[in-house]
Amino acid sequence: MNDLECLEQATEACDKRLGRPRCPVAHQKILASVLEELETSGYDGLTIEGVAHRAQVGKATIYRRWHGKSELLLDALLETACESIVFHETGDFPADLKRQMYGLVDFFNGPHRKALKALFAATQSDEELAENFRSAWMMKRKCVIQSALQSEIGEGRDAAVILDMLYAPLYFRLIVGHEELSYNLVDQVIESVLPA
Repeated sequence: MNDLECLEQATEACDKRLGRPRCPVAHQKILASVLEELETSGYDGLTIEGVAHRAQVGKATIYRRWHGKSELLLDALLETACESIVFHETGDFPADLKRQMYGLVDFFNGPHRKALKALFAATQSDEELAENFRSAWMMKRKCVIQSALQSEIGEGRDAAVILDMLYAPLYFRLIVGHEELSYNLVDQVIESVLPA
């Protein structure tokens, strides 16, 4: 599968929406409410009823859009993270990569850290959520970055493996929490993984 097909597949998986148009105000209130409710109640205490009450909408309004709390949480995080973790190509791949990874560090260290960790934990026991996460969170970015990286490193090295080497330390430190998740880590990882 080439990069364009990969990106189109990820976009198609994320953009399938059936039925009548939804009220954008209610949509935004629901997305904000799920993150607020998570901070108050934790993932185990997070309920659609609680989110509906906080957003001042009916439960049916939520269930028409999302199958359950994990899918709702994923959409809320995607909406929140959207611009801060986009990979912008300027022609200077190392600088573009560093800027995007710094944005990811900022997002991981931000107010939704708890929500991210809850979502990652939920993907371990919910295969449908895991697939949605891979399609919506990872594949769109991975296709774009992988294409730019392959141009940077040339043939003979596997860009997918290098991407895993670049990003795995960030996710590991977010999930395990054993060391600081910082720009310094990004600088060290890029220096260690990318060719000089």
